[in-house]
Amino acid sequence: MHESLKGITDPTLAALLSEEEAAQALANAARARVREYLVICATPPEAADNDTWPANAGHLDLITVAEGATILGCSTDTAYRYCAKYDLGKEYPVGWRMSHKRIAAFRRHKSAK
Repeated sequence: MHESLKGITDPTLAALLSEEEAAQALANAARARVREYLVICATPPEAADNDTWPANAGHLDLITVAEGATILGCSTDTAYRYCAKYDLGKEYPVGWRMSHKRIAAFRRHKSAK
């Protein structure tokens, strides 16, 4: 039991406070991930190393193909084709992942035409 819960005798209140504490910890972790991702987004495309794929599928730049398809406004089948044709995605042991940076560069290039 956490220090802040000592002295609370109502089991329902203690359980609710414990749940709230766990939710706060989860929210803080999510907030940290958002901040890390915002740093990635703020990196100018010229400074990003677009030739190197992250070693880990959990890297903050990587998203699922379904998420990539939503960003691109296409079907997942088309997103898989884009992965192969335009090098927007890579297969990891857990499945295919697409790169936010590569998608952004692809969209900039596509809109410039």
